Amino acid sequence: MTTIDELGRRAAAAANSAAARDAAELTETGLERLQQPVVSMRLVQLAPRSRRWVIAGLVAAGLIVTGVVVRVATSGDETRRIEPTDTIVPETVTSLTAPQTTTAPTPSTTATTAPHQPDAALPAISVRYDALPPAYPAVAFASIVWPGDPLNGPRVAVVGSPGSSSAVVIDDAAATATVLSPSEKDGGKPAIVALDVVPFNHLIGPDNVLYGMVQSGQFGTELSLVAIPLGGDRAGHVVASASISIVEYTEAPSFVLGRGPGGVVDRRTGKVLLAYVDASGAPRQYADATHLMSVSYTDASLTDFTVHDADGAHDWHLTVSRDPAYRFPGDQSITVLPSSHGGAIAMDSVGPPVDPSSDFPEATDPVVAVLAADGSGTWYSLTDGWRVAASDVVGTILSRRVGDRIELARLDPPQRFDFLDQPAKLNQRPQFAVTLPTSLTTAPPCTVDQLTVTATSDGAMGSVYGTLMVHNTSESACSVSGVPDVAMLNDAGGIVQRTDPSVAATTGPTTVLVPDSWASAPLGRIASNVCGGQQSSQLRLTLAGVSSTIDFANGRPFDPSSCEGVTDAPNPEGGMLVEAFGPMPPSAYGDPFAGATVQLSAPATAAPGTVLQFDLVVTGGDNGIMLTTDDCPIYQVSLESVSALYLLHCDEQAGGVVINAGETVVFHLQLVLPTDIQPGAATLMWTAAEPAGMSATAAITITG
Repeated sequence: MTTIDELGRRAAAAANSAAARDAAELTETGLERLQQPVVSMRLVQLAPRSRRWVIAGLVAAGLIVTGVVVRVATSGDETRRIEPTDTIVPETVTSLTAPQTTTAPTPSTTATTAPHQPDAALPAISVRYDALPPAYPAVAFASIVWPGDPLNGPRVAVVGSPGSSSAVVIDDAAATATVLSPSEKDGGKPAIVALDVVPFNHLIGPDNVLYGMVQSGQFGTELSLVAIPLGGDRAGHVVASASISIVEYTEAPSFVLGRGPGGVVDRRTGKVLLAYVDASGAPRQYADATHLMSVSYTDASLTDFTVHDADGAHDWHLTVSRDPAYRFPGDQSITVLPSSHGGAIAMDSVGPPVDPSSDFPEATDPVVAVLAADGSGTWYSLTDGWRVAASDVVGTILSRRVGDRIELARLDPPQRFDFLDQPAKLNQRPQFAVTLPTSLTTAPPCTVDQLTVTATSDGAMGSVYGTLMVHNTSESACSVSGVPDVAMLNDAGGIVQRTDPSVAATTGPTTVLVPDSWASAPLGRIASNVCGGQQSSQLRLTLAGVSSTIDFANGRPFDPSSCEGVTDAPNPEGGMLVEAFGPMPPSAYGDPFAGATVQLSAPATAAPGTVLQFDLVVTGGDNGIMLTTDDCPIYQVSLESVSALYLLHCDEQAGGVVINAGETVVFHLQLVLPTDIQPGAATLMWTAAEPAGMSATAAITITG
């Protein structure tokens, strides 16, 4: 299968060569821009039919003089028109096994992985032709019948979300877009969408809207960027468009379009070409913009270069050693594209040409650098026919030809999270709160200054029920008993609801709270979860005449637009039916890493008095895992006599860390070593302490 990699090399070289030779023959009708190199990225995919007719239309319209030659890629004596003739058979799209998100495996600390050092020169992430990197272990998540020309395959766009991306496959002959499912939740069945027009140079934007270029006009001399939703009532129809320069974009690279903050942009310049729309064609906002990658070379041989992200925070220094027989296909050697989790991929080939006599030789030994957002990166070989088909901020898709089928796989940079320097103690958080065992049967009553007050709420059958929790944060034991005096307050401090006076302060079982222990009291029904009522913003607890107040909003309509007015009625008898304090049993939370594989990647040696830096590498099992900010585990790390408890970095801004089946996530960790730690062989241990779960170890030698 000739992929965009091979086609791109030929087309890039052909376009640049043609531009250089034919510039003198151009007319003075505004086409002078064709004198510049047409291709600034190496991987180029000519639109199968559209571009051929664009060029033909230009000739028919008299815009190109006789001396301009329409060129196609050649290899030896054979001339091939870059035009797929294959057809997808939609009903033969199948899903393979469980949907696997194959992310770049995280190797042990080697020369191929370089931690980001923003205040120092970036170490090189290197690849050599005579010591090829390991093959990327691609796992196909879908297989598509493609019975046509074995040299050509479908055009692919990435769809989905980071870590669970899938693909949209464009079939030019059938004028369809096949949207492959990223999971088995819907049985893995694809959605087949008939297209009014078949765009080229395409990407998938927000709301599964397909953006791409189409040509039109009497002679095919007009070029537009169109938006086509792949779902909703207008699926497959053009809902928005904008004219773009046919001179500038007819032979633009296939990866020229990107997601910008204001719309679809030219990745080379950042220029907005078309604002985003939703499935109905209405304007929509999109905050998660793409990275606009650029490359700067430090030597004329194009072997040492730096990959830049738009914000300058994720630069990567790469070096490439190529076979002496290697021949450059164009004006640069590397293609860099954004990928998921703030990372990128860089594609190259380092082997000798397939046909040294060819004017536009195809190189062998394709390689790809998987670049993570922390500045690290690893090279892999692309073997067994795998090639990069598409890449965007939601992920990277590989494709290959196997018999009469096209297989698709994922290649996503790993998520990496910096060390969260947040020391922790067990039994500190409400979600894991428990009444600690004690031999004490009595203790002085707790005062409000000894307790940290927390409240939670849950909805059921149209009502909201609350729970009051108190945590003894003092250094001495105390006790709680009976029904607490609780009031719900509005913004002005007025009482909205309060513990029923008939039960307030009644006696009940005594719960002794040693330091760090918890107790709870059910609050009963406190509001409606439909159309609101009894709106309050604070909760006040009063013990022995002294009060403590916390923020605790309740009674807001779940969906105000569906409510004509407040329909909630007061609580029975005018008060909350609060129950007595009682002990809290151990949390029902299980192992947060159940089904996953956890490993430590650590240096072989560590010196006393230094900060040991190492990685926790987590790979999702068959069902994946979700670490939210509410149940993010506290972990314990120890080395000989040194031990510490920390809260894991679960990405509070994103609401948690999703680790899909087969996906790898790396947590950067550290431990301060004292100067008097004993030298010799030692074991570094990491354990999920709360909730309790898996552990991992690594051997380390402490130097003298």
